[in-house]
Amino acid sequence: MNSDYPEEIVDELDEKLKGLIGEADSGSFTNIETQILEERAVRSTTDPQSPIDAIGIARFQLARLRLDIHEEYDEILKSVRDDVDRDEQYENLNKRVDEEIDPEEFDRIFEDAKDEVIRVRIRIRLLDEILLFYVLSTGVIEKLTSELFEEELINEEYAGTNKTEGLIKKMTQKQREELLLRTGKVEKETIDKIRRVISIRNELVHDIESQQLLDSDHISNIDNDVDRALNAMNTLHKEVRGIGFLEP
Repeated sequence: MNSDYPEEIVDELDEKLKGLIGEADSGSFTNIETQILEERAVRSTTDPQSPIDAIGIARFQLARLRLDIHEEYDEILKSVRDDVDRDEQYENLNKRVDEEIDPEEFDRIFEDAKDEVIRVRIRIRLLDEILLFYVLSTGVIEKLTSELFEEELINEEYAGTNKTEGLIKKMTQKQREELLLRTGKVEKETIDKIRRVISIRNELVHDIESQQLLDSDHISNIDNDVDRALNAMNTLHKEVRGIGFLEP
C-alpha cells in the first residue's frame, strides 16, 4: 500500500475496514446489501416511522470504495512500473538523436510521461469510485457536523425542534466548522482534514476539467487523502455517537 501514514496506523485501518465488511470479499457486498434490504423491509412493516440510518449504510459503501481505490491504485502503479522501463526508454531515445541526452533532463521528461500514463489509467479505471467516495464522504461529514453542532452547542430545551434544525441547515458548512473549532468541540487537525475532503469534492463535482483531467495533486495523494477522509469521519462519528465510524 502506497501511503505516507505510519505503517502501523495503515495496518490498523485495514483491519478495521476488513472487520467492517466481515468475511465477504472486498469487491462483493452481497451479504451487507441483503442485510440492509432485510432491515428496511422489517422496519417498513413493524415501525414505518423508524428512520433508516443513512450514515450507517454509507460507511459500508465508503469502506468498500476505500479498499477498491487502494487496491486498484496500487495495481496501476505496479502496471506502470512493469510496462515502462526507464533504461530501455533512455537507450531508445539516444538511438534516435545525434548525441546523448542529459540523464537528469531525461529523468524529468520520463517522470512527467509516467505521471501522465498513471493519470490516464486512473481516469479510465477509478474515476467513478473517486467521485462517489468524495460525494458520500462530504454528505457524511455535513450530517455529522450538524449533529455535533446541535448536541454540543444547542440548549437541550431547543435541541431536536424543527426550528433549530432549520436554522442549522441554513448555516453553511464552513460556518458550522468555524463555530465547532472556536468552541473547542473539534480540533483544527480534524477541521483541516474535513476541508480537504470538501475542497476535492467541490472541484470534482463543479469543475469539469478537474473531474476529467484529475490534476497531479489529486493523483499523487489519492491514497493518503482517502485515509485522511475516513480518519476525519471516524473522529466526528466518535464525538457524536460514541463509537468510531470504522467500528463494526
